[in-house]
Amino acid sequence: MSYYIGSFTNILQNGINTTNDTAQAWDQTWNNLFAGGNISGATIFGSMVQLGELFAVVAVIIAGLLTFKDMNNHKAPQFNIVIWPLIAMTMFAADGFLLAQTVLGLRGIINQISDQVATSVVAGVQLDEALKNLGGQVMLQQTVEDAYRGCLSMTGAARADCLQKAADYGNELANSFGNVFGAAQWIGDIIDSFRNASNAVQNGTGGALIGLFSPIWEPILYAILFALMKAYQNMLEAVMILIGLTAPLALGGSLIGFGTPAFIGWLSGFFSFGLAKIFFNLLIGLAASVATNAGLNDPAWFALFVGICAPIISFAMASGSGFVIWGAMTSMAASATTGAASMITKKA
Repeated sequence: MSYYIGSFTNILQNGINTTNDTAQAWDQTWNNLFAGGNISGATIFGSMVQLGELFAVVAVIIAGLLTFKDMNNHKAPQFNIVIWPLIAMTMFAADGFLLAQTVLGLRGIINQISDQVATSVVAGVQLDEALKNLGGQVMLQQTVEDAYRGCLSMTGAARADCLQKAADYGNELANSFGNVFGAAQWIGDIIDSFRNASNAVQNGTGGALIGLFSPIWEPILYAILFALMKAYQNMLEAVMILIGLTAPLALGGSLIGFGTPAFIGWLSGFFSFGLAKIFFNLLIGLAASVATNAGLNDPAWFALFVGICAPIISFAMASGSGFVIWGAMTSMAASATTGAASMITKKA
């Protein structure tokens, strides 16, 4: 029995993860791609930088020719034609080191905000702790059910012996869960409800125990829904990597028209998926807080929420926010370019 308790404790300690663990699991991949590492012997980001540099070189040559033409005509050089290519060439220098660090820095900002959301306090409940406790309640409920379920088909002394062993196992589970979750009230509530029902069964009230069991298929459904949650988290990380790898192309493409819309579009796309990650953390944290405060009467709604509803809602909200960010950043860039060009023209 102690072996199973120890193994289950390890599952609790290693398996109940907040959404931040997904980002940590992807850290090595991010570092391999953007911090000088490689995958299968080829530096993918370096290849993207080479293509972006080709755009940059062509753009700088054209910018030089246009600047020379303006100076011959006694005109002040256009600010966006001169400055933006120089900025881009600086970002591309040293195999795109500065650009890669920029991408990693942006991801770090998003992860920092995501961490703050996950550890913030809503209505006196810490979100990451609420999520952990709710996961513990589901695990304990299902484990205790498994311990008592086999007793239902027995009769007489065999059933009494089975119920006693299940009660003893419940006490061991209470100690094991207590070591992980502390003096949480829900541990005692679950264990006591089954113990009291077991006593009622031995006194002749058989239905008291049956009413505590959830359908056999319910744990499978929960597993699928929580797997969908993890899949969504990993999908966000994978998509952000793909967007990060296209940074050199966006920067080089922005030079073709001597403007910033392409790069600003890249930034808005990157931040959109970052917002999806933040919104998702906030949604599941708030749901866990509500479920913890209300008690685990029906965990099905929570599993459905984090597995299906939260991904859809967070993605939809992030998509709308992305358009707002793109519009705001485009307006800011246009204003800054126009203002700087106007100042240069006046001085000239």
